[in-house]
Parts: sequence; structure tokens; C-alpha cells
Amino acid sequence: MNGSTLALVVGLVLVLVVLLGLGVVLVQRLRHQATAAGRALADELDGLTVLRGPAPAEYAGGTADVLRERSRGVLVLTPGRLLFRELSGGRLDVDLTGAEPLVAETYDGMRRPPRGTAPAPHLVVRSERATVGFVVAEPEEWRTAIDADRGDDRPSG
Repeated sequence: MNGSTLALVVGLVLVLVVLLGLGVVLVQRLRHQATAAGRALADELDGLTVLRGPAPAEYAGGTADVLRERSRGVLVLTPGRLLFRELSGGRLDVDLTGAEPLVAETYDGMRRPPRGTAPAPHLVVRSERATVGFVVAEPEEWRTAIDADRGDDRPSG
């Protein structure tokens, strides 16, 4: 192995070590944010009745520019309110008074999903003020829980 080849190999190894170190720092930061968001949500829910959740969810967009882009977080249903807390600290509170929950693959205000992602059913909540949507496990059960909270047993959508 000549000197220039050795220098190239050493340089590549150094670049890989730096990238690996940055990856470790990023993962630790994301874990810290998720832990802090979980603690803040637990404090916020103290004394409230939780009807469904907390559950992992992704905000998929809406007509009210509250959150600017798709984001991951936690979704919680309390009496009269649907709460979404981003892992990075953003907040969205949906007043369910007069709101209509439904399950749909597309809706007004939906942000485009990442490329290569198959369409997924979204929990969509429409109110006079806005339409918002979330990708969450069991969206039909969430819709049913919101209807039950509103005292409404009729199917939506």
C-alpha cells in the first residue's frame, strides 16, 4: 500500500467516525426530546380524564396552519378535546365541540406523504374552524371514541 492510498483510507475512516459520532448525538437528542415531551404530557394530563391514548401518531396536515409540516408525536383524547403533542414540543389542541370525526385516505389540507409510502387511513376531524388529520393506529376506533365523547353513535364519513 503506497502513501496516498493509506492517506485516503485514513481519511475515509475519520469521516466515517465523525458521521457515526454525529449519528449517536442525534439519536441521544431525539430520545431526550421524546422523554421530555412524555414528561410534559404526563404533567398536562394530571387530573384530566383520558378517554383514549396516549398513542403514537403523525400529524398529516390541516387547513389551520397551526403546525407547518408533517410531524410525529402523541395523540390523546380527553372529554371535548383532542390533544397532539409533537416530540419536538409543538402543540395542537382540537376543540371537539361541533366537530365531525371521520376516517379517510385524503382530505382538504393534507400534506403529501413521503415518497414510496402507500396511502393510509387517517383520522380526520372537521370543525367550523379547521380540518386536521392524523395517521394513528386504529383510526376507526379513535373516530368511534370521539363520537362517543360527543354522545353521537351515528357513523361518520
